[in-house]
Amino acid sequence: MKRALVLLLSFALLLAASGCASNGGAPAASSAGPVPEPSTSAAASTQQPPQNSGKTPESAPSAYDKLLETYRLALSEQWDGETLLKNDLSLLLLGKSADTVGYCLLDVDGDGSDELLVGACTGEAYPDQMIFDLYTLDDGVPFHVFSGQERDRYYFYQDEAAPNVYFFYNENSSSAFQSGYLSMHLDDEELDVDQAVLYDAQADSQNPWFSGSEDDGVVSNDQPMEESLAQGIIASYQAAIIRPPFTPFH
Repeated sequence: MKRALVLLLSFALLLAASGCASNGGAPAASSAGPVPEPSTSAAASTQQPPQNSGKTPESAPSAYDKLLETYRLALSEQWDGETLLKNDLSLLLLGKSADTVGYCLLDVDGDGSDELLVGACTGEAYPDQMIFDLYTLDDGVPFHVFSGQERDRYYFYQDEAAPNVYFFYNENSSSAFQSGYLSMHLDDEELDVDQAVLYDAQADSQNPWFSGSEDDGVVSNDQPMEESLAQGIIASYQAAIIRPPFTPFH
């Protein structure tokens, strides 16, 4: 049922984006394939942030205590990239402070158990709302679902038609010729792709945009799509991005 709901939401979003693209009303994403460099010029989302689990930082599940202390130490000591990677933390923490990075506990997948999200808690608009790391519990033990990076960015969004369902939007780029723009949801311990908009100029330099259901670097089984439709879908995801209810680490 959950999978069906997610697919229906993706289809509805696809139709909405198609309408925006055809009317010229959707904000344009970069016409090139690579993930655009961060910019604060995009309009902030009008969506309301999700409500957290109601747990205060002092009552965070003990399973996450060690992780939270690791983040506090990394921020206070300004760990370098090598130390961050050694501790399996996102390189997006480089140069950040405890005032600009936060965390929250939120039941992302509706299984009754809170996930831990760490990310940017400053900045008004896309793309300044990146999720750095996501953890879930596996038999009571934290499991690291993903780490965001500069060219592999994760964001959080909701659909107005399903306010209690949470999604992730991912932008990734392996080169100037290949990029992915993905809508995803958490299923057990991994992110499942609901919709993938792919750019691959190596596969087809004349018609490089494709629609698929995964991002495996192979577009031969994906469907070609018009650039205007692709850009409209990307813009609709970017406009829906919201920041989780983060508590700063300071």
